[in-house]
Amino acid sequence: MKRNLSTLTQFDPERYIAIKPIELLHRIGVITTPAIPNLADISSTWAVIRYIWAFEVSTATSIEPLRLSSEARNIDFHQKGLLSDEIGVGMAAYVMANYMNAPNAIDVEIALRTPAWMAIQHYATSPDYLFYDDINGDVFIVECKGNQTSRNSTYEQLRRGTEQVPSIKFSSGRQATSIIIGTCMLPNNTEVYIIDPPGEKGDGSGFLEPGGKTKKIGSTTWEVIDDEKFVRDINSFDRAKKLSYAGAEAEVIKQLNMELPKNVSRFVNYDPLIEIEENELGDFQGVRYSLPTADGVGVEVFKGLLREVANSFIEKEDYKVNEHLVDFRRKLQIEKSHKQNLNLESNTFSMEKDNSTVINSIGTDGTILQVKVVQQKTRG
Repeated sequence: MKRNLSTLTQFDPERYIAIKPIELLHRIGVITTPAIPNLADISSTWAVIRYIWAFEVSTATSIEPLRLSSEARNIDFHQKGLLSDEIGVGMAAYVMANYMNAPNAIDVEIALRTPAWMAIQHYATSPDYLFYDDINGDVFIVECKGNQTSRNSTYEQLRRGTEQVPSIKFSSGRQATSIIIGTCMLPNNTEVYIIDPPGEKGDGSGFLEPGGKTKKIGSTTWEVIDDEKFVRDINSFDRAKKLSYAGAEAEVIKQLNMELPKNVSRFVNYDPLIEIEENELGDFQGVRYSLPTADGVGVEVFKGLLREVANSFIEKEDYKVNEHLVDFRRKLQIEKSHKQNLNLESNTFSMEKDNSTVINSIGTDGTILQVKVVQQKTRG
């Protein structure tokens, strides 16, 4: 085990954070969206839907610790492992977005090893992600861990993580910060552990990866040798993931300008029904899914992206994306401060109307997840 672990001032000493299940679902949905969703990938929509039922619900008059529902804790071993892994990823993404100013995430395997657009079929199963706001600024390599067994299991995950988490160095001299985030879902509450392990000296192997933008200089250490290509690829993948999250994968395909494998192209929705969801923070364009259930409760899920950001992505005007997000984040902060039904540390709000409950999660990256639960009338 590596020694002399560093502390993160944002979480030293410990602190309580306010988080709602919808925010975890939102982060899971965004981070697990591949560049071009297809039926071979269990896409972000299903990652969200799969865990709507997985948390205990707080009453309107009390705030309860975040914890799994009894049903979620009693599923079979393999499903429980998948749930723990994906919630671990979602929690890490929430922490990075809200406390480290790094809302964007790319799978490390794509960022380091894969030439641009050869990863269109890739579904993120790795626990390692590259988090950032501007790829030319601060960059974090985060290994995400999750379990619902015990604190000791989380400690063991963190121990292994210090030996496994990769590190990245740039030819310009800057270096990515490596972090391990472990989420422990106990019966009565959820605890998150964050450590900053020390780096590793390179072994000088100098193995050049495919794509010519990185080389391996240690067992878990990589050097970016072509900063321009690295940044260009990261921005392209981020653009594709965000557009695909909002149902605009057809626009992504136009930008690819290449022939797609049949197992991808045959399932792409080339003519999606794009809807506009309006609220106090702006107009969000995206797609809506309706899921009727046998017990008379209907669920609607809307996934979208701030319209100005989506349009700038489509036009490949990345500089405008940053301008729109600066203004959007200012509005988001004002909204958080003035809305009584917004938690001080939460980007969510809810409302009830038409015999339904609507819950929104809005991220600093301009994405939105809305879940609407409709209690249908019973027959007389």
